[in-house]
Amino acid sequence: MSSPEFMPPQDSRAAAKPGQIILGIASIFLGSVLGLLMVRALLLSANWAVKSVWNIGGMFVFSLLAAFLIWIGSRAVRRGRGQLVPATRIKWGRVLAGIWLVFFSFKSHFAPDANAYQADNASQAFGMLAATIFMLAAGIFLIAHSLKPLLRSRNT
Repeated sequence: MSSPEFMPPQDSRAAAKPGQIILGIASIFLGSVLGLLMVRALLLSANWAVKSVWNIGGMFVFSLLAAFLIWIGSRAVRRGRGQLVPATRIKWGRVLAGIWLVFFSFKSHFAPDANAYQADNASQAFGMLAATIFMLAAGIFLIAHSLKPLLRSRNT
C-alpha cells in the first residue's frame, strides 16, 4: 500500500480544514471583544485622576494581546482555507509573552496591589525578589531570542 501508484496526487495547497477556520474565527472574535473592552475602559472611564501609568500600561499590554489574537486568527483562517501562509521571521507570540513577563514583574515589584502577598521574614522577601528577577530575565530572554533573526539579517 505504500507504493507510489496507490498514492493520490498531492495538491500544492493544503485542503480546507474546518477546525482551523473555526478556531481562527473564535480567535478573531475574542481579540475583537478584548480590544473593544480595552478601548471602552480607556476612553469611557469617568475618573481620569485614578488612572495610573501602571493601569494604562496594563491596558496597552492587553491591547497588544487583542491585536495578536486577531492576527493569529486571520492567519489560521487563511491556512484553514488552503492558502499558503508564509512563516514570520519574528516570533510575535514570544515577544508578547516576554512583554507580559517584563511588564507584570515590574508592576508587581514597583506598584503592588493592596491585597498582594507580603513577606513575613527576610528569606521570603529574598524569594519574592528572586522570583521577580527570574521573571524579568525570562521576559528579556524571550524578547531577545525572538528578535535574534531580525538582528542577524541586519548584520549580514
